[in-house]
Amino acid sequence: MSDELDAQLDGVLIGGREARRIVIEDYDDFRDWRRMSGSDRALYAATKKTLSQQQWSDMNHYAEAKSAVVQDILGRARDWRVTQLA
Repeated sequence: MSDELDAQLDGVLIGGREARRIVIEDYDDFRDWRRMSGSDRALYAATKKTLSQQQWSDMNHYAEAKSAVVQDILGRARDWRVTQLA
């Protein structure tokens, strides 16, 4: 991570109620799916561990570096959620 920063705070500023609902559902789906899927939990942990070994001048670069993995996992999480609602 970065030597200058010892904490990370994620936040989202969204205007509409529907957009907030989607962000919250995505967060919940991502969290719940990692609890269900050992392989995606391990993939996410390994990705974060690998990236944390690097020095980042900007934490946004760290977030961007893991975004492809997050989006892949989130896609599987959304698919899983649909099966839970059916």
